[in-house]
Amino acid sequence: MVTMPKRLPGAFAFEASKNPVMQKALLTMRQIAQTNLSVLIAGEAGTGKEWAAYAIHALGARPQGPFVQLECAAIPAENLDRDIFGYESINWNGVNIKSGAFEEATGGSLLLRGVETLPPAYLLKIARVIEFRAVRRISGEDDIPIDARIIATITGNTDASFTGPATRGILDRISPIQIELPALRNRPEDIPMLIEGVLEELRDRTGASPKGISPAAVRACEKFAWPGNVRHLKNAVEYASIMSGGEVIMPEHLPAYVHQQSDEN
Repeated sequence: MVTMPKRLPGAFAFEASKNPVMQKALLTMRQIAQTNLSVLIAGEAGTGKEWAAYAIHALGARPQGPFVQLECAAIPAENLDRDIFGYESINWNGVNIKSGAFEEATGGSLLLRGVETLPPAYLLKIARVIEFRAVRRISGEDDIPIDARIIATITGNTDASFTGPATRGILDRISPIQIELPALRNRPEDIPMLIEGVLEELRDRTGASPKGISPAAVRACEKFAWPGNVRHLKNAVEYASIMSGGEVIMPEHLPAYVHQQSDEN
């Protein structure tokens, strides 16, 4: 079993795994954490890409540095240059400088979430910044050295059928290190320890949690497909914790769509 250090906020899904694919992902994360190499993390929605990115940052050489997150899909097209690369402008009061995400992450890590949603032209710009370790603000004349680890995530997988050949090539330039997180339905053997992780996190956060979870409730969770993956499981267990009133979680405390499917099977 490959394990990761505990007590990373929100990263209970990366403490350990019995699944070979997930074990490989954990091992890669641990091996590259102390380097400054850029990383591309792929996986379905809810598999924990942002948690994995934070785990890599927290286990790295500069965990106290900033962890800057940029939601690429949420940036209006007219703000892409400003938010990512920064800009300089001259007005009556002098030079106005707006640092972009690359500069804001100096001394730490920059997480580009959903990088596949950016136009290929911007992906190419990002690849060049990573390659030359320098960024030029819009309207600026000087190259600004970049001292940040770049972590990018994509929702889906990294094969060409998903990204398209052109985007695929740019993603390869952004990072040769690509970690794919398996869907929860493909790692049901991890569900019991993930449930315990959620309950432990609840105890740490609220000071209270159910007395436990029944074997029948665990089996119901193991049989469910979890289309929302780890995030979906986490929300369901937290819901069941409330419905149990602090007692042992039973199947009927889980969302109806979970225990009803178990009953049907």
